[in-house]
Amino acid sequence: MYLRGALVSKASWNVALPVDPGSVRFEARAPGKKTWSTEVNIAAGPASRIVELPELAPAPVSQPTLVKPVPRDETPPSSVQRTAGMAMGGVGLASLALSGFFGYRAYAKNQSSKGECRAGSPNDCSPEGAGLREDAAKAANLSTVAAVCGVLLLAGGTTLVISAPASAPTSDKRTAAAPWQVQLRGDW
Repeated sequence: MYLRGALVSKASWNVALPVDPGSVRFEARAPGKKTWSTEVNIAAGPASRIVELPELAPAPVSQPTLVKPVPRDETPPSSVQRTAGMAMGGVGLASLALSGFFGYRAYAKNQSSKGECRAGSPNDCSPEGAGLREDAAKAANLSTVAAVCGVLLLAGGTTLVISAPASAPTSDKRTAAAPWQVQLRGDW
């Protein structure tokens, strides 16, 4: 029950309440019921009035309103930047593996050349030993280039993946299958 817009608690019902003279509006509300209201004019001077609250009538049940669904993009969310970052990182890992291969090859060629060189003078080698040392140096250079490229590609790919915009959240499966959505209106 409301008196001039202020809530009157149940403890104050059936008790005389002082009010100022003039127009007084009474209102009663309840869930699932129609709102009831009346206005009483209170005269100046001492007087007493009784306002009886009738049983509230049931509120009419509102019909659900059909609302067209919000159109969605049916393509799965993806990021070109994220894909490019993954590809770049993959090439970087492959370059690091290639660097490892050439590094091992340089080590193996250098070890083989030691059998063709003098023990006291490691740079005094037979023509075959000198050729193995040149092959080891070329493999070492290739290993270094592949390692630098691999690290740069891996770092760049990681940066692209981390800085890629977040993909859109996937929609709820229950709403994805429904061609219509229902909106209910009213006080529940």
